[in-house]
Amino acid sequence: MQRRINVQPRFWVFVIVVMLLCFGTSYAVTQLRYGQITDHVQALSQEKVGLMDRINELSTQLDYVSTDAYVERVARDELNMIRPGEIRYVSN
Repeated sequence: MQRRINVQPRFWVFVIVVMLLCFGTSYAVTQLRYGQITDHVQALSQEKVGLMDRINELSTQLDYVSTDAYVERVARDELNMIRPGEIRYVSN
């Protein structure tokens, strides 16, 4: 003969409350993690925009540095070079 276990309704209430607490905790942790990831993605997006701007600046500077006008200016101003046939006048 099998013995039948008689379960009280308050046991079911307890089980339901425990399940609700588990699901609620899981939901709260998931939402917190989602918020952190969203903030991190936004920060990385802003950093990407800044880096893209920097790349554009450096690209423009590289284009300018590779021109003949820049090379001539640096040669004359910083290296004190002159073209053949020119005379340098120095004034105090």
